[in-house]
Amino acid sequence: MYQVQSNIVLKGDLENSLAAALRQLDTLPAQSRAEEIYRLGFRAALEGVATTHGLDLPQVRNAQGEARRAAHKRLPTDDRL
Repeated sequence: MYQVQSNIVLKGDLENSLAAALRQLDTLPAQSRAEEIYRLGFRAALEGVATTHGLDLPQVRNAQGEARRAAHKRLPTDDRL
């Protein structure tokens, strides 16, 4: 018998996989600040995948900005007007 394998990923399957990864990120609490920053970076990567494939997932919108803000060390001058 022949084994048939396909590298094609359907758009719906990809969207479901991304949504499942996001649900897991939101369900399990982060153990530390470093893990929280890692998770924001992972969410930003998921946003990149979703954007590349034309998926509109509201859970990953603005994820890159959130990751950048979380990784930024707060300075006393950040609160200035």
